Amino acid sequence: MALPNMGFWEWLVNTGLIQGDPNYYASGDAQPSEYENAIRVAIGALEGASDSRVEPVFYEWLVSMGAIEGDPTYYSTGKASASELENVAVVAGGFLTGTPNAAGGGGGDPVAGLTPEQEELIGEVTGGDPEIWFNDAANQWYLVYYVPNTNVPLLYAADDEKMDALFPEGGGARAYDRLVTDGDIAQMGGIHAGTAEDPFGDPYAAFIEMLEKEALIRPWLLDEDMLAILFEAALEERQVTEGELKSTRWWKTHNEDERAWLILINSDPLTAAQNIKDAETNIRAQLEALGMLNPPEDLVAWLADKRQTGAWSEVTLESQLRALADPLSGISMDAELVEVVGKRELDTTRLHEDRVADEVLKWLGPVYGSWGQTQIEKWAGTLRNDPDGMQQLEDHLRAQRLAVFPEYENPNLSYEDIVSPWKAVWERTWGEIPDELDPLFTEIVRANDISEAGRLLREEGLVRGKDTVIQSLEGASLSTGSTIRRTS
Repeated sequence: MALPNMGFWEWLVNTGLIQGDPNYYASGDAQPSEYENAIRVAIGALEGASDSRVEPVFYEWLVSMGAIEGDPTYYSTGKASASELENVAVVAGGFLTGTPNAAGGGGGDPVAGLTPEQEELIGEVTGGDPEIWFNDAANQWYLVYYVPNTNVPLLYAADDEKMDALFPEGGGARAYDRLVTDGDIAQMGGIHAGTAEDPFGDPYAAFIEMLEKEALIRPWLLDEDMLAILFEAALEERQVTEGELKSTRWWKTHNEDERAWLILINSDPLTAAQNIKDAETNIRAQLEALGMLNPPEDLVAWLADKRQTGAWSEVTLESQLRALADPLSGISMDAELVEVVGKRELDTTRLHEDRVADEVLKWLGPVYGSWGQTQIEKWAGTLRNDPDGMQQLEDHLRAQRLAVFPEYENPNLSYEDIVSPWKAVWERTWGEIPDELDPLFTEIVRANDISEAGRLLREEGLVRGKDTVIQSLEGASLSTGSTIRRTS
């Protein structure tokens, strides 16, 4: 039974979030999958909505109708993860078909694609009482859960006051299960997941968020076959055997480097973490050597993860680093990398060199603007290091332009400004785009006279056998009875 709210469906169609007949959805005739997909499509279209008010109104509709629960601003302000938004589509779609599935706002959503059995295992791993650890040297308490990956601890920090509040009876806050050092935590591959409020507020949601984060360096965590084995081992408090790993589809469909990383991070997480740090250092140095100034830390970390997890080979990494450092290299950038870079303008030597070259061509043109690489690099350095570098370059080029084209006394006229009308005259007379390296073009520009330009183009057009010139003169000769002879 669909929710009989014609206003909601009409609003979705009128705002362009979905297409189709609103009566179809309001009537209850649509299939369950169609309701779910309609909400999913609408969520996807919100990002491109021209009116910023559309997104908050959309989620307010869903909450007011009872299709989802919680604070609508949690979703409309971008706080919800991709899996939470997918859950909105599933839950709201179920509600609209008469099969409600309660969803609280702001967390607690299942990972998309997991089976009910796997979701149950997640609940078992994160459920129950946490272990209490204490770091005496740092005077730091931790509430500890375990992620389903060979008992890697998930640590939530708490101070004395928080522990007293969480365990008010019987002095339980002072009884710890394990005394640890920072070195112990690192050796076990411990993950600092947040503060003690998090697990007691919603340990399931906190675990899901951490699962998605950890999947960046443990990509097998989101593989169904691998999850089942890892969860089972975690519940049984044992290590996953290599034989179990080799039996999974993930193992069989991934390369040798990816398998080696899986074994390393499970058997020696401290070395694995150090390898990632070393990779970040090397990648940063490579990018700087290729001409990138201050590579963004998140970009460097992402690239290091790609290489260390085996997703990229060394050859692929080197190719992508060149693509980053030189956008005009002709190397195609990986689609995921494009998304990571986003709209940021990376500070590369090639970027500044290209800017210098563009400015030189704009002010001096192809004949006088053929600067050498050394001169371009010198000015590229000025642009990079001096906030007033571009102004200095423009002043320099203005002076040069006045020197090579003194016929044009206005210093603000660039080469492009000067030649624009003469290019149009050339094209109109000869019927072709001018070759700006042709000495005739420079002569016409310097003459700065429309009559002289016409004369030069007609005379040289006859010499070069330009059809438009000959046809024009032949047409004129018919009226005078004279004859035009081609020279070529």
